[in-house]
Amino acid sequence: MRSTNGIKIVDENGSQIERRCTKDPFRSPTCQTTTQFFLGDLEQAILNIDRLAVDRIFAEARRSIPPLKIIDGMVVPVLENIGNKWYVGEVALSQVYMAGRILERIVDNLFGTETSLKANQQQRVAIGVFRDYHVLGKKSVISFLRAGGHQITDLGNGLGADEIVHHVKTYGIKILFLSVLMLHSALAIKSVKTALMRESPETLLVVGGAPFRFDDHLWQEVGADAMGRSAGDALTIADRLIRSTPWE
Repeated sequence: MRSTNGIKIVDENGSQIERRCTKDPFRSPTCQTTTQFFLGDLEQAILNIDRLAVDRIFAEARRSIPPLKIIDGMVVPVLENIGNKWYVGEVALSQVYMAGRILERIVDNLFGTETSLKANQQQRVAIGVFRDYHVLGKKSVISFLRAGGHQITDLGNGLGADEIVHHVKTYGIKILFLSVLMLHSALAIKSVKTALMRESPETLLVVGGAPFRFDDHLWQEVGADAMGRSAGDALTIADRLIRSTPWE
């Protein structure tokens, strides 16, 4: 027989962290921090598109975890793991998209749709599809970034280089995600980067899409600052660039 109990411990910084311990008479107790305790069930509920189960998990989590720690300790790890599973072929792109939408709704419920969640949120983030018109991958990235606490501007699909630069200057974009489907579109991103270096050199360019997954060095050849293989990567990259870049 097993029982699960919550206990309080103190970390190296003196902060209290709730842990849940599974007691087994035949083993030593095993403990997890509260956010870790929820991750497996949360991911399964999301992949099953079981919104009621997702709501129950977050309702229980909110009893002991501050909202921002829910983002960093539950939402972000699950999004990244699902994105990685898509990359290795374990889940469908439609599941990735639905995961982002479900967790985006959760974040809206936690903070409100207009609340700024991330530090340095004044650094504007945008996404668009260069030349092509596929949208599901872009929608997945948007949902993942919003669920991870970022505000993001959708620039649309079938964009040309001049149109992209115009949007970047108009909205003051600091991090630009561009997605492509075809190789010729990927190669043409070099012209976008050249124009950005001339008109908005502080803007960082992140690329994604099938051509970049097939060629690990293509993103460097077109002059991009980073490349994401999945929606989970996009979330990790956005966090890293915002933390490491001292915009004014």
